[in-house]
Amino acid sequence: MERYREEQGNLFNGVNTRDYSDALKLEIHKEIQNLENDKILNVPENEYVNYLIEKYIIECPEMQFNQYDVVPRPALVSSEILPNNFKYAAPEEVERNVYKLCVPFIGDGDILKIRPAAYISVGGSHRFIIGYKEVYVDIIDYPGNGENIKNECQRYLEDLKKMMSQLKKEIDGINQSMPQYIHKTFTARKEKIKKDYDVIANLGIPIRSNASPKTYCVPTVKKRLEIPIERTSLKAEPLIPTMAETDYNAILQVVNAIGKQFERYPKTVQNQDEETIREQFLAQLSVSFPSCSSTGESFNHEGKTDIMVKHGNDILFIAECKIWKGQKKLQDAIEQLLKYLTHRDTKTALLIFNKDTDIDTVIQSIQESIPNHPNFVKQIGQRDKGWFDYTFHLTDSSDEIKMAVMVFDFR
Repeated sequence: MERYREEQGNLFNGVNTRDYSDALKLEIHKEIQNLENDKILNVPENEYVNYLIEKYIIECPEMQFNQYDVVPRPALVSSEILPNNFKYAAPEEVERNVYKLCVPFIGDGDILKIRPAAYISVGGSHRFIIGYKEVYVDIIDYPGNGENIKNECQRYLEDLKKMMSQLKKEIDGINQSMPQYIHKTFTARKEKIKKDYDVIANLGIPIRSNASPKTYCVPTVKKRLEIPIERTSLKAEPLIPTMAETDYNAILQVVNAIGKQFERYPKTVQNQDEETIREQFLAQLSVSFPSCSSTGESFNHEGKTDIMVKHGNDILFIAECKIWKGQKKLQDAIEQLLKYLTHRDTKTALLIFNKDTDIDTVIQSIQESIPNHPNFVKQIGQRDKGWFDYTFHLTDSSDEIKMAVMVFDFR
C-alpha cells in the first residue's frame, strides 16, 4: 500500500502580477529597442503594434469547474500529519482513504503560477498542484468515514474559484494597459530615430546609403491549439476531443486577417479557383498554428474545398470555401457544410469569395438568404463588415453548431 507523502502546492506560488507586468514591459521594450532603424521607419506601424499586442497578450487559463472529479485511493498516512484531535494514541501510521480532487483547465499552466497581487487564500487553493491540463490536491479522510470529503471539496473549489477570478481580473488589467504601452514605446523609438536622422542631415555631410529593403512584412504570431477532453467520469466511454472557444475565435481572427490581406492585393487571387485560394489560406493558417505531434492536431483538407482541424480521426473545426454565385449556391454551400458535421463537430466557417459583384449587394443577399435556411436558428452577432456569426441545428437532430460566415471582396 502507498505510503502517503504530501506534495508541495505550486499554484499561485510564482511572481505576483505586478512583477510579471513589469517583466513583460521590459521584454517589450527590449524587442522594440533591438529593431533595426530601417524596420522601425518602414514597417506598417499599426500592423506591427497589433502584432506586438497579440504576441504579448496574456491568456488566462480557464478552469473547467463543471468537470471536476475525485480519485480515491487507500494510503498509509503518518500520524505526524494528522490533526491534533486524531494524534492521541494513534499508531505511527494509519490507513486512510486519500481523495485526489482534480479540476481540468484550458490554457497555459505556467500562467497559473502567477500570484494575484490581492492574494488572500483562506480555503486551501495554494495547496493545489499544477499538472498536465489539470490542477489537483489530496484530501485525506481523517475521520475515516467519508463525511467530511464533500465539505472539504467544496471549500477547496470555492477558494479556487475566488482566486482564479482575482487572477483573471488582474491579468485583464495588464492586457488593457499593454496596447497603450506598446504604442507609446514604439512611437518614442521612431521619433528618436527621426530626430537623429534630422541632426545628421543638417550637418550637410553625405551619408552612405543602406541597402536594406524599404518595406517589411509584419511577422505572424504562432499559436498552439488547446484540445480539451470531455470527461466521462467512471463511464467506460471513449474520450471526446473538442476545440476550445478561444481557439475557434483565434482561427477566425487569422482567417479574417488573411482574407483582408488578399483584399488589399486582389490580383493575386482574382483568377484563381476555390481550391487554389483555399490552399493559400491553408498555408498561412498552418504557419500561424503549427501542428503539434504530441496531440496530433493539424490543418489539412479533404475533398475539394475543405479546411479542417483534426485530432486523430475527430474533426474539431471545418471550413468550406465558395466563390459567390448567388443565394441558391449559398444555400447549397450551407447544406453541404452541415452534411459533413456530427453532434461533436460544433465549430465551422463558410468563406465566401466575391469576384464580380458589388460587395454591399453580396452582404445584403447573404443576410436575407441565411435566415431562410431550414436549419437556421439565430444570428449571434456581426464582428466585421463581412463577418457574421450564426447558430444552425444539424439536419438529423436538434444539436446546434456555430457557423461563421465571412465574405471577402477580391474584385
